[in-house]
Amino acid sequence: MKPPTPGAAALWTSRLSQRCGLEVDDEALTALDDYAAWLATEAAPAGAIGPDEVERLWPRHLADSLAYAAGFDHRQGRALDIGSGAGLPGIPLAIVRPGLEITLLDRSGRRAALLRRVVRILGLPNVRVVEADVDTVRKSYDVVLARASLPPEQAFSPIARLLSADGEAVVGVSRHSPPDAAGLEAAAARHGLRAEMVTVPAEMLDSPAWLLRMTHRDHHS
Repeated sequence: MKPPTPGAAALWTSRLSQRCGLEVDDEALTALDDYAAWLATEAAPAGAIGPDEVERLWPRHLADSLAYAAGFDHRQGRALDIGSGAGLPGIPLAIVRPGLEITLLDRSGRRAALLRRVVRILGLPNVRVVEADVDTVRKSYDVVLARASLPPEQAFSPIARLLSADGEAVVGVSRHSPPDAAGLEAAAARHGLRAEMVTVPAEMLDSPAWLLRMTHRDHHS
C-alpha cells in the first residue's frame, strides 16, 4: 500500500484552521504526516481500517477527525475517545491539542496493542490507551468523543454518565446526508443532554460532515 504523500497535513489543516480554530505548528504537521503513514503501512494491513481507505486517508479520516475540534473550542483537560479503533479521532486531536489528556478506549485487545504502538512511535505524552468496554468506565471527562463506534442514539446514555458537569461531547452523525437534527436533539434531551448540530462544509473535507455537540442541559456556557 502506498503511504500518503508527505506534506498532506499542511494542505488539509489549512482548510480546517479557521473553521475549527486549529493552530498547527511544524512539529504537529510532521506528527500528522507520520500518523497517516502509519495508518497506511501498519493499521490498514492489520485490519484496523479498510484497505480501500488508504487512498482517502486525509479527507475521510484525518481531516474528518480534526473537524471534531469545532465542537469543543479550545477546551483542555481530560478527554475520552470511545471505541477509538485505529486512533480516530483521538490521535489527530491529541497532536494538535496537546493540552488535552486523551484516553483512547477500545475493547479489542488487538486494536489496543496497535494503539499503544503508534502512541510510542509518535511520542505522545498526553495519550493513554485503555482496553475496556465503555460500560465499565467510571471516570468523568471534560471532552467525550465518539466517531464511528456508536450510533448517536446509543451514545447518549454513556455520554450523559461520563461527561463532567461542564464538559462537551462530540459525536459523528453523518458523512452522507443531512440528519434529523430535531429528532436527535430531542433524543439527547431525554438523557439530560442539550444538543446542537455542527455542519462541516464539503470544501473542508471530501463531502459535508455533521457532528452533534452536547453538554448537560443544566450547564449554561
